Amino acid sequence: MPAKIKGRRSAAQESAIKVAERRLLSEMAECGFDGKEFAKGLDHTVTAAKMKGKTHIKIRFMHYSSWARALKKQDIGPDGCHYSFPADVLSFIRAIIPNQVKAEIRQTGYAVSMEEFCQAVL
Repeated sequence: MPAKIKGRRSAAQESAIKVAERRLLSEMAECGFDGKEFAKGLDHTVTAAKMKGKTHIKIRFMHYSSWARALKKQDIGPDGCHYSFPADVLSFIRAIIPNQVKAEIRQTGYAVSMEEFCQAVL
C-alpha cells in the first residue's frame, strides 16, 4: 500500500467539498452571482496556505478577516460589528479546511445575507 501523501484529501473529503460547493454556487446563483471563481480561488488560496505550513484555524481566520474588511468597506452592518457569514459560505470553507469550529461561532454577529456577501466580496 502506498504511503499517504501529506495534504492529500480523502474521497470522503472530496465528496463533502463537492456537495458544499454545489450548495454555495446554487445559493449565489439565486442572488444573481456566479460564484465559480470565488470557490476556485478559495480552494486555491487554502491549498497554497497549507503548503506554507499555516494551521487550519489561521487559514480560516485569514479569510474571515478579508471578508469582514470587504463588508466594512461597503458599509454593510453597523459600525464596529462582528459578522455572521452566510451558512453556505461557512459550510464550504469548513469542508475545505475541517477543524474544530466552536470558537468561530458568534451569536451576536450581524447576519450577512448571501446577496450582501456577494456584492462585497465578489
